[in-house]
Amino acid sequence: MSNDTHSKTSTAAKGGLLGIKTSRPSVAGNLPQGMEQRFEPAPIHEAEFLRLPSPKSRCRFTGLSRSGLVSAAKAAGAFISARLPGRVRGAVLIDKEKLSAFLRSKAGHGEGADV
Repeated sequence: MSNDTHSKTSTAAKGGLLGIKTSRPSVAGNLPQGMEQRFEPAPIHEAEFLRLPSPKSRCRFTGLSRSGLVSAAKAAGAFISARLPGRVRGAVLIDKEKLSAFLRSKAGHGEGADV
């Protein structure tokens, strides 16, 4: 996927900084309704954000239940609630990088069950 125009990374234009994305944020799972133009679909291993799994199912990335994923994401500071202006309901997105770092740190200290 090195030739994919949707996920360009700029190095020279941003003063030599590496890893700066110049495209829309990528989401694993269904795109939030009404926000299709703001996000880009991606496979779970390439996505920047995760969606919550459906009720009574587990996250494909972490294996956590829906409620376990919410509590871990809130503890990691990775919980994002996206809502369009004037709407009551929105979509929950989880920053995959922050969640992964948090879970790795907890696993390193043997505190995985205390999330």
